[in-house]
Amino acid sequence: MNSYYVDYLKGARKSENTIKSYTNHVKLMLNAIGKPETEITFFDMVRWQSSLENKSTSTVHTKVVAAQDYFDFLVNAHVISENPAKGLVTAKVVNKKKPDPEDGMVRQLINCARGKRDKAMMIVFATTGMRFDEATSVTIEQYNQRRFTIIGKGNKAREIYINDEAKAACDEYLATRTDNSNLLFVSGRGNHISNSNWCQGIKSCARRAGFECWKEITPHWLRHAFATAASQQGIPVADIGFALGHSDYAKVTSTYIHTPQTKVVDIMRDIKI
Repeated sequence: MNSYYVDYLKGARKSENTIKSYTNHVKLMLNAIGKPETEITFFDMVRWQSSLENKSTSTVHTKVVAAQDYFDFLVNAHVISENPAKGLVTAKVVNKKKPDPEDGMVRQLINCARGKRDKAMMIVFATTGMRFDEATSVTIEQYNQRRFTIIGKGNKAREIYINDEAKAACDEYLATRTDNSNLLFVSGRGNHISNSNWCQGIKSCARRAGFECWKEITPHWLRHAFATAASQQGIPVADIGFALGHSDYAKVTSTYIHTPQTKVVDIMRDIKI
């Protein structure tokens, strides 16, 4: 894989997880084809895609998109003249509707958490509305400030506040840590948490909680739960969107409503899950 591709993705403001995902898919693709990039043809890409027949539709789509992006980069860099993956077609990915967080579901999920880290993470997700990449990039230094700024999707900055319940859970978790990582949440080995592992952990917890829809419960579902809880507590939609870092809502608030950061902090401080 071309060593400049990672720099290209960073320059395009791709998230850390996206960069890891794309580079991993590209490396696997190149290893499977077994040719230099300059010799890969469309027929090589067709054969590679056909070898993915046992993968899910969404997985194949992600792998093809990563391959197309990589070869687009090589075309722009004048390493190759044409993108051999350009003509690949994937089945349409149908996104299943996430179940709406009903009364007591979030608390039930938290109560079924295994370990202090998982409990603390669930509470932080549900009381701040942070995305996975955002929450797993928070440092202990930021956490100790309790109120801090993160850079979210689209390079947008917003305030985060750790409320009393989340702080109590995080303090209990941090008291068990023996690693030297500066991240608030880490894996059992003190490394950055894998998105796939955390997703599986959330689903397993939902299954223990007895949710019929446990397969559809994800970290993003907890972000949705934050928005639902805030809405039920009478918080205006525009303010919720601002707290979540939604670009569409940000446009609305910047045009019609001024939402100060102190108001966002109030939402996270007083949220009831």
